[in-house]
Amino acid sequence: MHQLEKAASVVREGGVIAYATESVFGLGCNPSDESAVRRVIEIKRRPVSKGLIMIAGSREELSPFIDEKSLSPLCLSLMEKHWPGPFSIVVPAAPSLSKLVTGNRDTVAVRVTEHEGVRKICALLGYPLISTSANFSGEEPLRTWEDTVRVLGDLVDYVVPGETMGLKSPSTVIDGMTGKILRN
Repeated sequence: MHQLEKAASVVREGGVIAYATESVFGLGCNPSDESAVRRVIEIKRRPVSKGLIMIAGSREELSPFIDEKSLSPLCLSLMEKHWPGPFSIVVPAAPSLSKLVTGNRDTVAVRVTEHEGVRKICALLGYPLISTSANFSGEEPLRTWEDTVRVLGDLVDYVVPGETMGLKSPSTVIDGMTGKILRN
């Protein structure tokens, strides 16, 4: 089985994967699988209140998870300008989206990646992945497959072989309603 197909299979079965993104390795799972999302939060040792980003290969994959009719013209413009790319945009969440993903907010950070491996995994799944940096909260994000296997290999179900695109910092986070940069 090809590595990306294996990654998609693990996610479909409720597992947690680690995978390369534009700048760092990420931890991911099916955003609709509450127990898998809880596992990501536990592995990361992250407070639930922080919420999680979802990453996709296309805007269509994100549609069921966001409140499309509440997207402002500014938000749509930001999506058009910055996607695909390392820009996460905070948008209104679909009411059905787990509060574990949103951090008990009515918004969620989403992005369409330009990383080809992640795009292919999401295409195989037909939906986005949870995407939070692969590290313990407060520690430096992992940037190589080898480091990710060494630090998190026993905690996740599969570390997808691959490389980041070499960007130095994690995705920029933009408030889709105001245009304000929340993380650069």
